[in-house]
Amino acid sequence: MADSEPGGSGEAARLYQRTLTIAEELLTSDPTNNTYRRDVLVPCDKLGQLALAEGDFDKADRYFRRGLTLAEELVEADPTNRRCRRDISISYDKLGTLALARGEGDEALRLHLLALTIVEELAASEPADTTYLSDVWSCFDRAGRTARANDDVAEADRLFRRALAIAEELVAAVPADLDYRQQLSVSYDRLGDLARRGGDVGEADRLYQRALDVAQALVDAEPGNLAYRRDLSVTCDKLGNLARDRGSHQQAAHYYRRSLTITEELLAAEPGNHAHRRDLLITANAWGNTAVALGDSREAARLYNRALAMAEELAKVEPVDRGHRRDMSVLYIKLGDIAAARGEFVEANRLCQHALAVDMSLVEAEPANSTYRLDLSCTYRKLGDVAHLSGEFDAAAEHYRLTMTIIEELIAADTTGLAYHRDLLVCCDKLGNLARATGDGAEAERHYRRGLQLAEDLILADPSNPQYRRDLGVLYSRLGDVARGLG
Repeated sequence: MADSEPGGSGEAARLYQRTLTIAEELLTSDPTNNTYRRDVLVPCDKLGQLALAEGDFDKADRYFRRGLTLAEELVEADPTNRRCRRDISISYDKLGTLALARGEGDEALRLHLLALTIVEELAASEPADTTYLSDVWSCFDRAGRTARANDDVAEADRLFRRALAIAEELVAAVPADLDYRQQLSVSYDRLGDLARRGGDVGEADRLYQRALDVAQALVDAEPGNLAYRRDLSVTCDKLGNLARDRGSHQQAAHYYRRSLTITEELLAAEPGNHAHRRDLLITANAWGNTAVALGDSREAARLYNRALAMAEELAKVEPVDRGHRRDMSVLYIKLGDIAAARGEFVEANRLCQHALAVDMSLVEAEPANSTYRLDLSCTYRKLGDVAHLSGEFDAAAEHYRLTMTIIEELIAADTTGLAYHRDLLVCCDKLGNLARATGDGAEAERHYRRGLQLAEDLILADPSNPQYRRDLGVLYSRLGDVARGLG
């Protein structure tokens, strides 16, 4: 590896690279010196992490594999050295994280399990040293997250339950260690996520409540620990999401309010921490959705505007991350929906136009991104709805036609995407409604019949989908209205 090759951008990468250069020079001068050998390993690991964070997977792979080779050489020189064996497990873990980032889920799980094997051996050899047992928890947790990412729910459940058992053992062994209690809270959270994913609301609630109790106790024990406070806010969010899933919107609002209060405090304590802004955005948006469900449009608008402010700040400080701009577009549309529902059509149009500008810039930056193009089609459709409600029928027709053009292009690129076909059906329905509003029954019938054919095709493709059958019934009713001459 050329020591002139940077592992990341910025001052940290420059300094780590300088550290690596010095360490490699020392090792070259004394190849048998294992202290120098480990001095090379450490910056390799740090440079690999920087490269991974930048998305330069090949560079990260070179650094991590160099670190693994060095760790293996150290163990070969001294097989009893537990620190060097632990270094091997860390290298496997880093390579596993890299493999998952590359989309190589099976390889990622294999590497994490290799790391687990090593730390389990270390923990067995030193049962009095809970550091190794904590490493075992970390490996089970990482392997579980990888299995979950691979959609292997059964394996994820098995691994997370093993992590929970380890966390309980650690807390029993060292009750005063708050970090072990944090691991316990995390394990409850992970299993709660799986239960919610599997539709077991009662079990998810039980696990999240256990996580909440532990997280609150940690905050009470160490109020100044911002990591503990963030864990508490995340668990509150999860309980809010669970309550929302079962339609308990007041309870969901309670948890979101609690989470948002904590996150606002974290942001005040660390104004330069953009992760807090992201957390605040997510919670304010979720609470806004709940306020909409409760019929409180004023509160929803307040929360969506708070989320929008965070998205705009993030877009300024992290302009390369297009996700922040997409968040802005989504929030403009939600605020536009509220304005339209109030009959404030000028304001609704203004907000949708803001969303349109963002969507168009994203499509221009990444024309092949189907998500951005679908977002653009949805924004045109929203503009069409606002124009229709405002009585601006020509503008509405133009927006709906633009919507239809984009969706037809998406279908041409992916003929199996049933969601696109339903989007086209919705557009046909809107154009039909618009034609009826202008008194053009023949044009309305043409659009409805095209929608009817799409509904029939969707039912053939997925007969069990009740939405498609409902769409079919609605379109028959629309055609019946046209046949009767109803406007």
